[in-house]
Amino acid sequence: MNRRLQIQEADVPGTNSETWGRFLQYAAFVRGVRLLVLKTSHEDPARDLFTLLLKRRHGHSFLPELRELNLNVIGGLESAHVFILSSLASPTVTALGIHSSFGCEEESRHLLHGGLAETVTKAFPGIFSLQISLLGEAIEDPSRMVADLAISDPHFAPYLRKLSIHAPVDRQYAVNLLPPPQRRTLTDILHPLSALKHLEDVSFTMDFYRRFLCLTPNISDDDIRAVAAALRRVRRIELLLKNPAPLESPPTLRSLVHFATLCPQLVSLSLSQVDIDSAIPSTSPSDGPVRCDTLRILRLVDPSPATEPRRIAACLHRLFPHLDVAGCAFANDSGQSAVVQDEMRLLQQVSENHN
Repeated sequence: MNRRLQIQEADVPGTNSETWGRFLQYAAFVRGVRLLVLKTSHEDPARDLFTLLLKRRHGHSFLPELRELNLNVIGGLESAHVFILSSLASPTVTALGIHSSFGCEEESRHLLHGGLAETVTKAFPGIFSLQISLLGEAIEDPSRMVADLAISDPHFAPYLRKLSIHAPVDRQYAVNLLPPPQRRTLTDILHPLSALKHLEDVSFTMDFYRRFLCLTPNISDDDIRAVAAALRRVRRIELLLKNPAPLESPPTLRSLVHFATLCPQLVSLSLSQVDIDSAIPSTSPSDGPVRCDTLRILRLVDPSPATEPRRIAACLHRLFPHLDVAGCAFANDSGQSAVVQDEMRLLQQVSENHN
């Protein structure tokens, strides 16, 4: 029995009774499926098919051993997601991926609006991994995506350990036609994650195809501190704003101090748009033992040029004394990582010799 069946296209086979019969006869033998990849371009995909399969199982899941579900709806509405997820409801599902593409129609809200969060909670109470990926044009206010997912609901995915959210920002605002949304902060977006008590892995990415400042969340050191406080138990954090409008108060290395202080279990950290030269924290021993001994991987994406690699290396070594030098990278830095890494190796050698 193939336990990794992948259905790449789910097309309702029309009214041909012979085709229906063959399909349903085959479907009766795929209960052992562990992974289901479902891709459809229908507005209300496979409703009749799933309804019949549920009837054959007297309302119980027709894939009772399903562990992982990846749902890809191209051009569909929220109702399509809700129906499919409800039809595949199972307490055995532990990993859920939802990928969707929506147009700009007023009724086509992005996939986190409305009843979808409630559906996920009821249909898959045991999920520990959730991946949300928006494709195509984004919503009017993409910074609301976590709030719209109803993360603040204490009953939402109580066992969730891994959450990945990716969204493009590709929306035009015609003058006097469509008012821009109220600008938010990174804290507004991510603070509701504090309700997820078992969360260990967070990835949040926004791709800005149009650089509107009103769509770019504030991401200052103070915002980072609030986010770190909300994610105290998390072991891996990835916060990326790709090609945003110029930030008024970009995060500095002080943001790393907040993570070192507030996230004692952190193992991997990726952060974008860091101004690494403007506010390098002191490395004086008199400033207190602020450090995170667990961090091994640090990735700074699209940082400002590192003009003081020795001071930067000293700061990183003090904050993260057990950082894997090879795991410290400045993405798109034109060789800056190598210079800082060399300085960090020297500091680690000195520390080892003293011990």
